Amino acid sequence: MYLSTGQVASLFNVSTVTIRNWAEQGILKYETVGHNTRMFKEEDIEPILDIWNKFNTVFKRQESGNKK
Repeated sequence: MYLSTGQVASLFNVSTVTIRNWAEQGILKYETVGHNTRMFKEEDIEPILDIWNKFNTVFKRQESGNKK
């Protein structure tokens, strides 16, 4: 299944600009469809999203532990 830039942005809870930047930097693999429309394969996004979610879980846990 293919995901649009907006769908991927929603999954990561970031802006579409961030997703476009990550794609251009080679962080996210994509295919161009039509005239400059980026489409992302779900199977390419899932492993990165898993790491992203684990990182955010640890970061939030550390952040909440530092509050007084």
